[in-house]
Amino acid sequence: AEWEITAAGNGWEIGVTEGGSSGSPLYDPNGRIIGQLHRGLAACSGTNDNDNYDQYGRFATSWDNGSTDATKLQPWLDPLGTNPETLDSYSFTDTYALDAGVSIALSEVDCGANTATPTVTLTNFGTSTLTSATLEWNLNGGANNTLNWTGELVQDNYEMVSLGEVTLTSGLNTISVTVSNPNTGADEGASNNTASISYNNNAVNTYPTSQVHLHLLTDNFAYETEWVLRNASNEIIASGGPYEYAESNTHFYYDIDVVTGQCYTFEIIDNQSFDGICCAYGEGTYQLTGDNYAVIASGGDYGAGEATDFAVSEATGVNSLLANSISIYPNPTNGLVNIQLNNNTGNFSYTVVNTVGQQVRQGKLQHNNTSLDLSELTNGVYFMKITNTTSQQYMLKKIAISK
Repeated sequence: AEWEITAAGNGWEIGVTEGGSSGSPLYDPNGRIIGQLHRGLAACSGTNDNDNYDQYGRFATSWDNGSTDATKLQPWLDPLGTNPETLDSYSFTDTYALDAGVSIALSEVDCGANTATPTVTLTNFGTSTLTSATLEWNLNGGANNTLNWTGELVQDNYEMVSLGEVTLTSGLNTISVTVSNPNTGADEGASNNTASISYNNNAVNTYPTSQVHLHLLTDNFAYETEWVLRNASNEIIASGGPYEYAESNTHFYYDIDVVTGQCYTFEIIDNQSFDGICCAYGEGTYQLTGDNYAVIASGGDYGAGEATDFAVSEATGVNSLLANSISIYPNPTNGLVNIQLNNNTGNFSYTVVNTVGQQVRQGKLQHNNTSLDLSELTNGVYFMKITNTTSQQYMLKKIAISK
């Protein structure tokens, strides 16, 4: 379903695509799309083409070759089944005297809340000034609510109309709206009279932690991988990638501060080939954990990407004073680790956990100064938890073994 690389060269002769260009079109001389970028290795090398290739898929194959409506174009571009040979764009030169249109947006749903406020944008596309219209809307196909709008909108002007607070159910919610009766007449441009928006109101898991810890192993094509961590205001508080090609099959570790009582979204993206980081082109993987090794998100076989919502609660057992008064060195280490309790009172134990949450060592600390031999462990990053078994307070420390 892809065009072959031509004999003219294995790469672009003029210009180049970059990561994230997948889906960009090829046009015929009439300005019609005939194909789309599927995958490839073409990229910039400084200000030059890296002389690598791209592969484009035929538009005809994308038309009806998918197994569901979501993976083929025909149900969306030809819903009546007329099987046209060409499709031209909609003419924006057609205008009507009475033509009201709507779109809908949903307010940010607060962390753990089940309410939201949908807003309808009412636009006058007609040449006559719009002074009245009827808005009907419903939640999840339920009973229609009617809102009779009055105002004054000249052509191409709009007004945002709040539908008030709605209570969302658990799972997928769809809010639909229809506009009718512009100026008590018939709408002559009916194609823009309806709109809907969906929101998946899933339960959010909560983790007691002061940081989240990301371990990422890239696959053979590191430059396709990106990730972001957003707060409830959709602000990016941490991000990574796209990585360099030379960083393929490489481990990355990140420790990110989070705030008690807040919600976050972690998203990992394949910006080009949409095949994740496992398993066709390398054994890449990722894992996001809390302070106490609880796994928040993990995987690798995620196609174009996946997102995980989670909330943060107070990490009651973590003690910053304890962390500041206990020394663990050297770090990185070749395997021999010294733990200095610095005259802290009480009984202490230790646990060593790898980045996938497996406990690899544990024991008691009998003296104020203890040396541990961890040389049997493989090179990599580990988490050491030291617990005051008397008070049940603990501290966490990331250590790296490099032999």
